[in-house]
Amino acid sequence: MKIKWFESFPENPTNPAQTNMSTGEIEINRSVYDLLPSYMKEFVLNHEIGHYVLKTLSEEKADDYALSQMALKSEYSLKHHIDSVYYLARDDVKRKYHALLSVLTIMANLGDKEAIELLKSKQHGQTEN
Repeated sequence: MKIKWFESFPENPTNPAQTNMSTGEIEINRSVYDLLPSYMKEFVLNHEIGHYVLKTLSEEKADDYALSQMALKSEYSLKHHIDSVYYLARDDVKRKYHALLSVLTIMANLGDKEAIELLKSKQHGQTEN
């Protein structure tokens, strides 16, 4: 995939990147992207690749793709995923909640007892409604 650099996105000045779905080019908004920590830059690139590879406009699916590429590859990868989504999603509560559940699922699959209990209580709460 090719990356195109722009000084800013006048139509969406706070967005660090976007993907041209027809060409697969990732367009980077330098005025935002350059201010991000390195782990968040890596998340942004993997997220944008996810949009193209999965042929989706879904932010949650692109987040999941980024998580699949980055999870457990560095010491704080799961925390960095949550931090990245929380920072970039701004007011999108559904997206933030999805990111938390995705990370909890990975932790539960690794045997983390607290994550297992949290997921169980979430499922129990859904069945009561």
